[in-house]
Amino acid sequence: MRVDSEVGTIEVGKRADLVLLDANPFVDVTNTRRIHTVIANGRMFDRATRGQLLHKISRECAKLV
Repeated sequence: MRVDSEVGTIEVGKRADLVLLDANPFVDVTNTRRIHTVIANGRMFDRATRGQLLHKISRECAKLV
């Protein structure tokens, strides 16, 4: 696909979406729920930011019911 210069490793100048966890998912698969930070499309979403976004989405969905 010839995108090695853009993706595939975590390096300066490459695109990457990351989920950083508080615990090792190889030790216990439920650790995948222990999300510390999400980085997507160049934006960082910490716990507080994700909580605010989820709250906003919940309010918007409630309006549709």
